[in-house]
Amino acid sequence: MLRLVGEMGKITRVGVLVMLAALGLSLEAEAASINVALQPDQGVYQVGETVTIDVVADTADMLVGFGFDLLVDPLPALTFVGFEAADGFAGVGTPDGDGIAGLAFDGGLSGEGFALGVATFVATQVGNVSITPAVTAGDLTEGFARSGSGFSELLGEAAQISVISGFNPVPIIGTGGDTGGGTTPPIPEPATLMLLAAGAFLIRRR
Repeated sequence: MLRLVGEMGKITRVGVLVMLAALGLSLEAEAASINVALQPDQGVYQVGETVTIDVVADTADMLVGFGFDLLVDPLPALTFVGFEAADGFAGVGTPDGDGIAGLAFDGGLSGEGFALGVATFVATQVGNVSITPAVTAGDLTEGFARSGSGFSELLGEAAQISVISGFNPVPIIGTGGDTGGGTTPPIPEPATLMLLAAGAFLIRRR
């Protein structure tokens, strides 16, 4: 889906986890937790508008790498465009092509409300939409790797947005005074105008 896969200087999410394993990380280690929050730039979008979502995290552990999915419900409501890793992380390619992954610089990041990156969608269908961060159970190419001690458990909450058609009815000026009850007076066609003018001329001559 994205061009990150195979680009020079990029590595796959599988490669990230292999590197982390080589550093002594263990899948069997006791899991800590990481809270991932999605913050849309607004709550209501029109069909065709860009939906920008900041992805932020809270964790007491040192996060050295991540890879996860963003689940859209209903799926046709949004079209995924891409993901850009935040400062402090190198964007990496992923087997599923979405590029939602990163490898930390300088030993990792921790704390409250630090950025993981920005996800971008396009609104394509009217309705209420939820977007949820998720990790597929058993998928070793996804997870939140912490320095020296395995992977953190994901505690993520869905973001809620609405998509509208964007149609704004133009008020009709008439007797009703609103968008539905009024009628506009008919506009005479050019030929009708000529006949009316000729009739008025004859009446004046009489």
